[in-house]
Amino acid sequence: MAPLTLAADGQHIYFHDGEKVICLNRKNGDEVWSSEPVARRSPIPTCFGPTLVVYQDVVLFSGGNRSMTALSAQTGKTLWTSKHPRSGHQSPEDLLVVDGLVWAGAIAGGRDSGVFTGRDPHTGEVKNQLPPDVKTYWFHHRCYRSKATDRYLLPSRTGIEFIDFRKKQWTTHHWVRGGCIYGIMPCNGLIYAPPHSCACYIESKLNGFNALAPARESKSTRSVGQHSRRLEKGAAYNEIGNRQPAIGPGPITTVCKYRRKTAAVSCSNSITASVSCSSKQATPPPLPASGIAAAADLKAPMADSTSIVCGKVSKKLRNCRASQDSPAPGKTKQTIPPPRGTGIRVSSRTISC
Repeated sequence: MAPLTLAADGQHIYFHDGEKVICLNRKNGDEVWSSEPVARRSPIPTCFGPTLVVYQDVVLFSGGNRSMTALSAQTGKTLWTSKHPRSGHQSPEDLLVVDGLVWAGAIAGGRDSGVFTGRDPHTGEVKNQLPPDVKTYWFHHRCYRSKATDRYLLPSRTGIEFIDFRKKQWTTHHWVRGGCIYGIMPCNGLIYAPPHSCACYIESKLNGFNALAPARESKSTRSVGQHSRRLEKGAAYNEIGNRQPAIGPGPITTVCKYRRKTAAVSCSNSITASVSCSSKQATPPPLPASGIAAAADLKAPMADSTSIVCGKVSKKLRNCRASQDSPAPGKTKQTIPPPRGTGIRVSSRTISC
C-alpha cells in the first residue's frame, strides 16, 4: 500500500496499492473494485507520500507526478484528470476539499505564482481562482502541506497565509510556522503551532508551542448582553443545586503538610507565626506587630521547630541573638523536616530580640 493513502467512508475502505486504487467492503474486506493504473511518483522518498481523499461519492488522488485524478467511489471509473501544481517543500503535497471545491495552489517555491485553483469535484471544471493580493517576499513553502478550515486556506510560504476564499482576500502572518512534515493544526477556533527546528526565514519566527486566537473585541465595540452569551449551558446545567463556591472569602492561609503533620501558617501583615504540630490543623496565635519585615518582602519561608519566618530577615533581626528554644507547656519539642525542593530551612533554634 502506498503511504498516506488509506481512507474510508461509511461503507468502504480505499487505498493506492502502488499501481492502482483499491476499494474494499468495510464489513467483510472483500474487494469491491480496482481502478485502472493511476500514476505516482517513483521511487517515493522518505519526505513524501501520495494523497488520497474521499469526498462524498468521489475519490481524489495525487501521486506527486504533477497530476491529480478523480474516481467514482461507487465504480472506480475515472471521472477526470488534471495537472497538479507544485506545493509543499520536501513534504506531501496539497489536495484540499473546502466549500465543495477541490483546491491546490502553485506555492512550492518563491517564484511560483501562488494561485490557488478550485475545481468541481465531479467534473474538474475550474470554479474559482485565488491569486495573491498582497505584495511581500515569498519564500519557498514550509516543509509541510497546507491546511484549511471552512473559512480559510492556510498555506505557509511566509509564516501562515490566511486566504479567505469567499472574499478572495489574503492576510499574511510572518511570525508563526509549524513543525516539519506535520505543520500547524487549526482546531477549536485556534491555530496550534508545535515546536520546530526550522532555520528557514529565521529572522521572522516565534519559538515554542503556541496557540493563536483571533483578536479580542474592544470594550467599546461589545454589544450589550454579550457577556451573558459567553456561557454555554449544557444539559446538566440545571441539575446543579448549589452554584456558589464552597469556600468563601477569608484571610490568606497556607497549609503545610510535613510527613502527615499539618500546620496553619498566616502570612498577611506580619511574617512570623507560631506553629503547633499535631495530627489536627492548628490555629496560629496573634502575630507580633513590630520588629519584622513588610509583607511585600515575602520570600520562601524559614522554619524551625516552633516558628516559621516568612521573608527576608531585616538588619535588626540579623543582630538578634540566637537562643535554644523551649517547648510550650504541655507540648513536646519536635523538629519537622519539610519536603525537598520547597526552599524551607529547618533549625532547632529560634531567633529572639
